[in-house]
Amino acid sequence: MRIILSAIAIALAAAPPLRAPPAPTAWRDGVLLWAYRYDISPTLAGQIASAADRHQIDRGFAFRLVRRESGFRIRARGAAGEIGLTQIKLGTARDFRRGITAIQLYQPGTNLDLGFRYTARLRARYRGDLHRTATAYSHGPAVADRIRGATRYSIEVAGGGRR
Repeated sequence: MRIILSAIAIALAAAPPLRAPPAPTAWRDGVLLWAYRYDISPTLAGQIASAADRHQIDRGFAFRLVRRESGFRIRARGAAGEIGLTQIKLGTARDFRRGITAIQLYQPGTNLDLGFRYTARLRARYRGDLHRTATAYSHGPAVADRIRGATRYSIEVAGGGRR
């Protein structure tokens, strides 16, 4: 038995040091952390992160918006006709993509792209004020134009306690 253990010890000493394999891209990009945090699939987390990055939307803001709007349910439908993950209305979506259909808005990539394009437009309108951006996203620009400060919705989506 001693001989076997000695042989194993010698072999281990001569072997190159073990290195962990490189982390998958999703892990390096933090997508798996977002998936774990919100208990969603890594695929959905990757789609949200990718669309947010494409439209220069803070990932935290993007994930909180999708959670608040649809609870990460791809097939979500609002009482006023809002569709999909970002609960975007068909009329608003058509401002960005002519001829889009309600069926297409149920596709996560399309819905996230158009919802975050709309968010980016609102952010530009309100000069980076994320609370007014979130308020306009939920209640419309007319309401956000009248309100100064934060709303309960905007605190949940934009973060912080500024009121």
